[in-house]
Amino acid sequence: MKSKKKNTQTRPARPRWKWLYILFSVGCLGWLVARTGRKPSRFSYPCQQAAALHSAWLIPAAGLLLARSVRSTRVRQALSAVLMVAMLAFLAVGLGGDPPAVAVGESAGDLARSRAVASSMTPAAWNGGQADGNHDIAVVNHVPAPSGGPHHSGVDALVHLLAEGGVHFFRSDADAFCAAPDGIIAPDDVVLLKVNAAFSERGMTNTDVVKGLIAAVLEHPGGFTGEVVVVENCEGGPDYTHQYNNADNIYQSLEAVVDSFGDPSRVSSSSWWSFTDNMVGEFDTGDYNQGYVWVGNNVSYPKFATGRGTCISLKNGIWNGSSYDKSRMKLINVPVLKSHNSTGITACLKNFMGVPSIHRTTNVHPDLVYSGFMGRMMNQVIYPDLNVLDAIWVSPSHPQGPSGPYSLAVRTNILLAGVDPVALDYYAGRNILYPVSGYGRHDPDTPFSESTNPYHDGTRNFGYPYNALRIMLDATAGVLQQGGHDVTSDPSRMNVRVRDLSRGLGWSGGHCVSGVREPSSEWQFAEGTTRNGFEEWLTLENPQEETANAHLAFMTGEGETFDLEMALPPGSRGTVHVNRVVGQGRDVSCSVTSDKPVVAERPMYFSYGTGWRGGHDVAGAAEPAETWYFAEGYTGPGFEQYVCVLNPGDGPASLTFRFQTEEEGEIVRAGQSVPARTRSTFKINDLLGANYQNSLVLESDRPVVAERALYFDYLGKGDHHWDGGHCVMGAPALSREYFFAEGTTRDGFEEWLTFQNPNPSPLSVTATYQLGEGQGDPVTRTYTVGAGKRYTVFAADEVGAGKDVSVKLSAPDEFLAERSVYFKYQGFGANWPDGHCVIGVPERYDECYFAEGYTGGGFQEWLCLQNPGDTDSTVEVTYYTEEEGALQPRYITVPARTRVTVRVNDNAGPNLQLSCRLRVTSGPKVVVERPMYFDYW
Repeated sequence: MKSKKKNTQTRPARPRWKWLYILFSVGCLGWLVARTGRKPSRFSYPCQQAAALHSAWLIPAAGLLLARSVRSTRVRQALSAVLMVAMLAFLAVGLGGDPPAVAVGESAGDLARSRAVASSMTPAAWNGGQADGNHDIAVVNHVPAPSGGPHHSGVDALVHLLAEGGVHFFRSDADAFCAAPDGIIAPDDVVLLKVNAAFSERGMTNTDVVKGLIAAVLEHPGGFTGEVVVVENCEGGPDYTHQYNNADNIYQSLEAVVDSFGDPSRVSSSSWWSFTDNMVGEFDTGDYNQGYVWVGNNVSYPKFATGRGTCISLKNGIWNGSSYDKSRMKLINVPVLKSHNSTGITACLKNFMGVPSIHRTTNVHPDLVYSGFMGRMMNQVIYPDLNVLDAIWVSPSHPQGPSGPYSLAVRTNILLAGVDPVALDYYAGRNILYPVSGYGRHDPDTPFSESTNPYHDGTRNFGYPYNALRIMLDATAGVLQQGGHDVTSDPSRMNVRVRDLSRGLGWSGGHCVSGVREPSSEWQFAEGTTRNGFEEWLTLENPQEETANAHLAFMTGEGETFDLEMALPPGSRGTVHVNRVVGQGRDVSCSVTSDKPVVAERPMYFSYGTGWRGGHDVAGAAEPAETWYFAEGYTGPGFEQYVCVLNPGDGPASLTFRFQTEEEGEIVRAGQSVPARTRSTFKINDLLGANYQNSLVLESDRPVVAERALYFDYLGKGDHHWDGGHCVMGAPALSREYFFAEGTTRDGFEEWLTFQNPNPSPLSVTATYQLGEGQGDPVTRTYTVGAGKRYTVFAADEVGAGKDVSVKLSAPDEFLAERSVYFKYQGFGANWPDGHCVIGVPERYDECYFAEGYTGGGFQEWLCLQNPGDTDSTVEVTYYTEEEGALQPRYITVPARTRVTVRVNDNAGPNLQLSCRLRVTSGPKVVVERPMYFDYW
């Protein structure tokens, strides 16, 4: 018997990695089916094409295996041939996209270049020559990363910037800067946030921005009782539950954002995709099913229920069971900015593709580009109340857009908003995406219009002209205009305001005033405005032991007067928001009278022109005068100088302006006047002319009050571009001696002194610079000021850098001196450019007062005390607060011949609205100034 030997050799194991590509192909096929869904147009997207390329062989391969089971040879051969042809066609589509021709051409986008551009991008700002305010654009850049709470500083700053241009986010009578009776969102509105959730990663709306918008709405200054609903038709696949999202925390989905507010009756979402195939009737027909109502010509719209159960028809509004109310339904369009291989860009217009049921549309992209489809949607269904364009991350690469993978996204940290979606798309393409990408199809002003494949720059054509963006903008604008909507892509009709958040979220800067020698029963202010971009306040200090009853009269340039009565308790401070008293859009002066002596200041905060931000503050004039003096003034590039004159009398006042210039000596401008009980504003750049360093003697035939406001983009010694503004009350008389307590030559500060000599003879001015403790002995200098001229000194040239400086000035004849300081204040983590200016104090005092003061968030208040004497001084400081009344006195020692700086936030305590009184209890008299630095919000 033959023995059977066991074969001990084993067949070599097949490497398992050979199965990986098969599994990968199966995964690609599954992803292709899920992501394309029932929207065939998505098959042209690059990600779909890549998936098709790797999975195309599976279907015919499966078919060939099936064919093997067919017994008939002829049938088997025919079936195999058909399947092979199908595979080749499938591969062609997978390789090429929409028409076969698009297999030609290259991609566009140098990622390294794009990221370099984005890191240093400064969005363009301008005032359009034909702008009427209806097409204005608000832009915030250097948006910081979210802090972790629901609020988003970029959203909050954007809402504030919109209000500066007259677009108020909130509809309310509340005393809040971003609210107005004609604002957008009322307390009981249903607010729909139309997001872009059709793609994941950076291809969707930033969920941090969405959370910030929801938080802003919920904190409505009038109290919010309505609803916020996130809405979208993602056209297939997940919408609010993406695994990878556009956020700092990439796992924060839109669903997670909605859930984080914890109350679906206040914040909910509606997935229009979930009922995109349900064709339904309106509520008033008795149909309460969620679904789409068909209008025709590709137009349809959703009707649905919110988390509270509110019935919403997007076309007709809120259904209450018997009628519709569209006035309480607001739509905020919240797209993400990115490239699109067909339309050029995705932004405000393209985001409306997530409103209709795409399954009911035909030739949707040609309709979108050539026939204004989105315009028809907005005309026939709903026009957005506001557009907030997310450009925190942009996806600039062609042809990958409209997908936005993390690997191809660029962080620009920009948000934009406006009521005109066409203007916003034009601006975003031209000034954000195009500079980042360098790709001409993102530029609505491209001169190229060919339809060749590839385009002139070698990039791939997906079936639309190179200038498809311009064609879409023009077509949509035409349709919207036919529907009564005033839209434009003409930049001359746009004002663009840009806010750089790296220097603060609000109006950052600083102001400074010298102490007031004594309270008075009358105070006058010539300057003041409540125009867009200006917030005016009045602060009153009552240091008396009895209640002071004050009467405030606000006088406009049109002769109107607004009166306000105010009772000030003993030892207190009171605050008046002038915008609230007189309304928006008025130039106002103010007269304060009181039955007890009080102290009054007028702080103003602003965003001037194209975005020169800051604030200024003056103490009032105790009485009108016929002559006013100003030592500082400049009409050169980057400076805009004004003189505001209040005439409180009963007859017109005739004015003569006598300018003392460094360039030409005295120049006289006569023939100006101010009507009775009004104020007038004179722009000195026009009255005097350009490029003059000037001082001014203002003469009037009647007693008037005069202030000089100066707004600037200060270049200084280092091409700084420190923008802002300062203001001083004129001096009604000259002196032979002046003191300045504040001043510094530290890094980030540039200090100047200006001397005015209106006399017929030259004048010798002696300056003694007193330095901070431990910074050295006083420095003495002498300057000669020509007759009828002004003279300028740069303080750092006299004492060196890094010094705290107080100054004493003296001369044998009368003159005037001012000290202006331009800065980027960086104390305690700030980064706030601006400038402040004061006229010198003609004598030291043993007691002085400040009506204004605040130690709350975003404000840093200081007291600078100068002791020119030969012995130490002790100064008592009493703070009068709105919150706690009078605080216990504090005591400060000021060494001889030096100056001391006190931080009021520490000395008085935080979060106080306060005035103060300073009194020398021992030693020589002192001089005191109060600088304040702020991010006004």
